[in-house]
Amino acid sequence: MKTWTLQQYVYATYGILLFIYWPMSHWLFSHLYHTTLGFAPGSYDPDFVKIIGTMGMIPVAGLLYAAIRPAQAGAVVFGFTVWCFLMSVTYIEVINNGHFPTQEYFNSALAFVLGLSMIPALLKHFKQGDRL
Repeated sequence: MKTWTLQQYVYATYGILLFIYWPMSHWLFSHLYHTTLGFAPGSYDPDFVKIIGTMGMIPVAGLLYAAIRPAQAGAVVFGFTVWCFLMSVTYIEVINNGHFPTQEYFNSALAFVLGLSMIPALLKHFKQGDRL
């Protein structure tokens, strides 16, 4: 059996941590999560929150795919990196419009840092000649 590279471990770790932070928190601990981030009680629909948690499975699945099949994951890594930066900007927009509390800047920063941390892997895929 072939041993995993550091890059594969990074993808898998990001996928697992993102799974815990996003889908699991929205499915199982949504009240605690939203209270911690400053949402007023009753200001969010618990059923919609579960849908948002399920949407978090898309980047989680992409990261786990990249961990398992890194040589074929150039497009997934590219998409995930772009998505991170777009999520960061979206958080800022929603916060600035007054729809989310300012504690959500944490999620904006988290998405931005995650995107930045993916750039070396993305560059590696480009150097290998991956086509998007």
